[in-house]
Amino acid sequence: LIVCVLLIYLLSVVPDSLISFFRVSGGAPQTYSKINSLRLLVWEQANDTVFQQVGYKVDRYMNTGYICILYCIMLFCLLNTPNVLDIILNALAINYIHRIDENLADADWWDQGNRFIRAGTLELVLQGVLRLRVMENPAKFCAEYDIDPKDWKSALGSMNKSLKNERVAARDEKDKRFMTHKEILYFDAAIR
Repeated sequence: LIVCVLLIYLLSVVPDSLISFFRVSGGAPQTYSKINSLRLLVWEQANDTVFQQVGYKVDRYMNTGYICILYCIMLFCLLNTPNVLDIILNALAINYIHRIDENLADADWWDQGNRFIRAGTLELVLQGVLRLRVMENPAKFCAEYDIDPKDWKSALGSMNKSLKNERVAARDEKDKRFMTHKEILYFDAAIR
């Protein structure tokens, strides 16, 4: 019976584990996998916050290491259990524990409409494209985009000014040269 349970376990668990690893690694066509690929890009650029770094590593380990540890415990229990009924109950219990984690992650009650996923994905896109840490520091910005610091100084008047200047942003927000045709129409309608 142990051989039958191990065979069933091998045929059901190994493919699930491989699919899970593939999904976590970012190579699968699912949305979760694509978000993981984007998350890896932001990680490699070192453009994330401390909380994002911790969350990313915890998510990686929970979706890979946790499953491996759980299955190793299961195999250990199966091989060291002499009673047939205990083997079946242990297999069901470990499978149930694994499914609880997956069911909680897929539940709709905590993120109806995937608002948090959408917001997090948008933040990742902005972090991956804009490289905000480079924009905060003029020296890093000049080095990253091969700009002569003298040109920066002549354009902004000082090497201490960064692109995150609220006064300049408020002035540029009203400058029609930086607006699309649709934005100009909305801007003119809002002034009236």
